[in-house]
Amino acid sequence: MLQRLLLLLAAAAMIFVGAWWLYTGGRAPQRAESPQPVAVIPVTPPLPSPVRPAPGPAPAWIAAPGVVEPRSGVIRLGFATEGVIGSVDVEEGDTVQQGQILARLAGPESQAGIAAGGQALAASEARLDDLSPSAGKKERQDAKDAVDAARAALAAAQVRAEKAMLRSPLHGIVLRKFRRPGEVVSPSRDTPVLTVGDTSKLRVRAAVPERDIARLAVGQHAVLIPEAFAKHRFTGIVSRLAPALRGPRDFRVLEVVIDLDGTPRLPVGLAVQVYIVVRPGGEKELEQGMPTGERGKQKRGSAPGPRRGT
Repeated sequence: MLQRLLLLLAAAAMIFVGAWWLYTGGRAPQRAESPQPVAVIPVTPPLPSPVRPAPGPAPAWIAAPGVVEPRSGVIRLGFATEGVIGSVDVEEGDTVQQGQILARLAGPESQAGIAAGGQALAASEARLDDLSPSAGKKERQDAKDAVDAARAALAAAQVRAEKAMLRSPLHGIVLRKFRRPGEVVSPSRDTPVLTVGDTSKLRVRAAVPERDIARLAVGQHAVLIPEAFAKHRFTGIVSRLAPALRGPRDFRVLEVVIDLDGTPRLPVGLAVQVYIVVRPGGEKELEQGMPTGERGKQKRGSAPGPRRGT
């Protein structure tokens, strides 16, 4: 009886093993993999945006350095041809008239050429006039050609003579005298012989920082205070804005031209501090005293100033 029971248990065990083998497809049981560690990256919460105070109102004026110059501009005069200066007939501060000869190149060749050309023209015209009515067509044409050639030679001599003279293009004064008799000149040299300008009307050329140019407009009023005469104030009107900025990239400026009111007697090249009024109330603020921006005036050399005429 016991033996029979053991045989039944063994048979049952074999049936169970066979069934498990069929169920798993003959694969050995897989060993469970150990979980991989996960890197934990700490996340810093974003900082709150700083609260910035609202900007105050922009000043009612724009401050900029400026330089006094003739309203005609500073005109540089030089010879249109190479040569040696024979004479400079004016000094700095002299009043000059339009067309007045201010300097001459050395050498009598130009005047001699005009004299010789005039004589040749007169002689050729006389020969043409003396031709008899019976003169042939070719002879008369040759005489006319001689007159035309003499007239052209005289015109060329006059052009050469004119190039040897330096004339004033306007009524004004001599601002600077750079060259002296005996010096060699040529059109390619940068240094002029003289500079002239009409100082009956003056203007100021100011250099406004790039940050302020959006508030500029032609027709705005300006107050100008010369550095040499701090107690004196002059007024003017913005007449022109330059079409382009200039200066280094870190501090570019726009040149602004201001026509001065009246006829103040100020020397050309005088440095002034310019205050351009950009909204109502600016004049009153200036009348009450120097604006607070005066303490922040640009230091000399910290930014490009207006170009000075020479």
